[in-house]
Amino acid sequence: MVTKAEARRITERRGRPSVAEAAEKRHAIVRAAIDLFLRSGYKEVSIRQIAQLADVSTRTVFNMFKGKEGLLHACLQAISQDQDQPVLIEQATLLDTLETFAANMLRALSRPEGLGFAQLVMRDGRDMPELAGAGHASQDQQFVQPLATYLRRHLARRAEAEALAKIYISMAIAEWNRSVTFLLPLPDEQQCAHHAAHVASIFAKAIDAN
Repeated sequence: MVTKAEARRITERRGRPSVAEAAEKRHAIVRAAIDLFLRSGYKEVSIRQIAQLADVSTRTVFNMFKGKEGLLHACLQAISQDQDQPVLIEQATLLDTLETFAANMLRALSRPEGLGFAQLVMRDGRDMPELAGAGHASQDQQFVQPLATYLRRHLARRAEAEALAKIYISMAIAEWNRSVTFLLPLPDEQQCAHHAAHVASIFAKAIDAN
């Protein structure tokens, strides 16, 4: 005879989604959240709206992401992983690597979802610290830390690697940031390549001189 406890465990096992089903639900939730955040803004979107679009329960969303802020981090991570190629690709020389990194970073930031979230953070981040914090954490993970790790391996000034990485990134995205801030056309592919080569040359010469 099956006890009540055993029956409950059997029911729970039957109701528990497989790994593949859970991954599919997670993907649907993240894509729904990205769509809604970009269309309506972070503040205006509720967990209920996201759950409805993803065709899951609100409980499922909370169980997977612990709330809207956790889901926001997952969205930013998904956007960075959807890039066509890694942002940092090591080349034969420091100069070539820096130039490729800057060009790839500008491409990543200019893609519709990357650009959309950057504009969202710029617009609403001041009033919503969790939004600004998520944007900062995403940039740190996607751009700053990989470049800092590379610089530590290739420069004698290892203690300054993270500070140097932040300086270089600021230089690399200066024109992109200006375009986004003042609602100007984004740099095209040729302009991105030219700007990347220019800032890589300036930065490489500066760190060589010191």
